Amino acid sequence: MNDSVLRFIRKYRMVSPGDTVICALSGGKDSMALLHILLELQDSLGITVAAATSITSCAARKLCGISSLWRHTAGAVMSRCHRQRRCGSYAAAHKIGIEDAARRLRYAFLEHLSPDAKIATAHQAQDNLETMLMHLVRGCRLHGLSGIAPVRGRIIRPLLCTEPAELLSYLEARGIPHVRIPPIRK
Repeated sequence: MNDSVLRFIRKYRMVSPGDTVICALSGGKDSMALLHILLELQDSLGITVAAATSITSCAARKLCGISSLWRHTAGAVMSRCHRQRRCGSYAAAHKIGIEDAARRLRYAFLEHLSPDAKIATAHQAQDNLETMLMHLVRGCRLHGLSGIAPVRGRIIRPLLCTEPAELLSYLEARGIPHVRIPPIRK
């Protein structure tokens, strides 16, 4: 799988040698796989990998911020917790849904960490398909059918070429822990 992700990163010129890449980490299977894949590829790509989390789940916070596995694996860790109350008040103030508020706050947090770093998110092939179907149902134009862009500004999505089952197999084969992240409740 590392080879296909490496080819995908190079195809879309997601990173350049010397880049710092901040991996957006939730503790779930996709983001844990992303972090470990990027760490395994960092020498080939000439990049430095860091990780950041804005998660609210206690189990995920423990996995990402406390465990010795995390500390030894991730190296430079930046973390901050956006609590559910903040998402709720932000959603109300901006007249948007709680999930949209959480997404906006996550991206704002990640972009604030380092103005020059790339930000890697763990969107994978199924997320891309779901996005395209959602756009189709909402009545989008042709542009909306394109799905999730592999690169959007500083945001990169190296796992768009992978399936969820591949990521789970990757984690299981390496004994990498992850948590099931419950959806945000309204």
